[in-house]
Amino acid sequence: MQTSRVRSLAELFDDLDLIDKSINIQANKVSNKHRELELLCSQAEWHIRGMTYHARTLMHKYGLLIQQVSTRVEAIPELGAAWMYTPESQELIFEFYALVNLSRIALDHLRHLLSKLFKTPFNNLPKSITGYKAGTTDCPICERISNDPVIAYLIDLRNCLVHYRTFATKDNTVATREGFDELEDPEGFLRSSFRVDEQSRLVFNIYLPDEIFVMSGNNKTLAKFTYNNGNNLLGESVRFIKHIFYSYFELFNEISEDFTPRYSFSSGGFSFRVPYKPFVG
Repeated sequence: MQTSRVRSLAELFDDLDLIDKSINIQANKVSNKHRELELLCSQAEWHIRGMTYHARTLMHKYGLLIQQVSTRVEAIPELGAAWMYTPESQELIFEFYALVNLSRIALDHLRHLLSKLFKTPFNNLPKSITGYKAGTTDCPICERISNDPVIAYLIDLRNCLVHYRTFATKDNTVATREGFDELEDPEGFLRSSFRVDEQSRLVFNIYLPDEIFVMSGNNKTLAKFTYNNGNNLLGESVRFIKHIFYSYFELFNEISEDFTPRYSFSSGGFSFRVPYKPFVG
């Protein structure tokens, strides 16, 4: 995960609008050219638009939390921490749950369209997009997804909430001013902080853990959550969507240019690793 500059909610909304428009154009382009793919293209667009829908609702709830913190800082400028009754915090996590799960579903749906470009029979392909990492393939899209740290973090988040630890939260928010001793919510999955910038604007952050799992021998175990990398919940949510959207965008372009089955998958291994272009966004 990487820390980026502070971006406004308006900029993030613009990003989502552009993704919706782009996936619609690409899906229609492919389905018009290959009518047998119309249903799969429609489903791909539905998944992407579902993700952007949940992200927009999440951002609305985030904005309400910003207002809550801002009101308290305006009343007490030297405020070091705030423990606030905020039902919006639960609603925000409802949306984040939905976004994470739908993102994982969208990744697995990708394999149905990808299979059209494989010489390997569908039944011999991995049942999940993550299964491609266990073998080798000459498909650059699969190789990029398998080595994408943003997608790996998303998958870890989803596996955590499904198999290890809930993201459930109480109807309050604990927010600490940056530079002050952190007030920890022992039951909370997230951390919240705020600061006032040079233009006297409030900057409010909700952070995701730095990492979800760590390796213990040959197994993954749940990490002790730390919050040093600045993984902002909104920024990461939009980044998840961008990386999955790019995978579909890249796939639609390949299908448009050449619909010939040409890739292979081996559960054993090839003697090479196919080069791929990483997506940074």
